[in-house]
Amino acid sequence: MNHPRTNPVGGADDSQRAGGLPKVLALRWALCSLAVMGVLALVACSPRGENKSAALAAINKGLSSGTDCLEASVGVEYSPTAYGASPERVLRTLLAQGLAKEGPVTVAQLFGPPKTKPGFVFAEEARPMIVRRPSNGLPNQLPCVRNGHFEVTQVDAIDVANDATGHLFASVRAHIHFVPEEWLAKTRDDPAWSIYWAGMKRIEEPPYLYQLLKSGEEFYFTQRGTALK
Repeated sequence: MNHPRTNPVGGADDSQRAGGLPKVLALRWALCSLAVMGVLALVACSPRGENKSAALAAINKGLSSGTDCLEASVGVEYSPTAYGASPERVLRTLLAQGLAKEGPVTVAQLFGPPKTKPGFVFAEEARPMIVRRPSNGLPNQLPCVRNGHFEVTQVDAIDVANDATGHLFASVRAHIHFVPEEWLAKTRDDPAWSIYWAGMKRIEEPPYLYQLLKSGEEFYFTQRGTALK
């Protein structure tokens, strides 16, 4: 067993004469200090619980204000094939739930006055679900029915840095979950909607990166996240 080096004439060693600790103890102290500093650095760089909560709330607030929707063959001259499979599927679902019904619709004409045609109209209960979109300049634009929104269920990491202009931004890695509107939630077990729900599951799988503006302890939503491969 090796012992600490002592003075060959029986006196104190160099570190003791200098008023310090023995070298082995000093080394142990230095290693412990480095370990403590490492823990403190890890804590300083890791997002605190309240930061995660604040970032999650900011993202969810931004996502909930979105206008995600699905087009429906409602309010236009009806044709089962003219508008595609998705608008027809939405129409059939709304009809089954009493959110749409048969009724006359006013159809704009490229030339001449509008005409009244047979079709389907929204029930009064469905009107709050309709998303008002800018006109595309074409007659008989399909209406869009709100289908739900995404929300963050878990924040994995937060990195804060300044951009080129000096603004403080937080890069947030998070997982999301789709929250459907009530009418759409009822279609989860409907075979006609199986492809839609399978696609939604694939969207939920990867983590997403969100860029948030940071000011003090507050986070501000800027745009939707990007899926990380």
